[in-house]
Amino acid sequence: MKILTTTELSKAQKETILYLWNREYPLQLNITLEGFEEYLGASDRHQHFLMIDDANEVIGWAYTFERDDDRWFSIIINSLYQGLGLGCMMIDQLKENEIRLNGWVID
Repeated sequence: MKILTTTELSKAQKETILYLWNREYPLQLNITLEGFEEYLGASDRHQHFLMIDDANEVIGWAYTFERDDDRWFSIIINSLYQGLGLGCMMIDQLKENEIRLNGWVID
């Protein structure tokens, strides 16, 4: 597993992240590609972290961004890979670049 960092996502990466979003988040949070683009466009100073498996597939995504004069993050890990410590690995990567991060949890 490796983590790639970028400020821009390709169309294929956006589609994969959207698939993960709609698969892993509760149904009431499902969005379209246009809604995902709006979500990304509503923030400043964003950075994407892509968890890549050995087959070069995106299996997780984390996103840091500025909102209300503070730093926030979102994270999604494919449920097939949850419980392996990958979320912790992603958050550790985020903490290397940020002094403070805010987030919210979906149960």
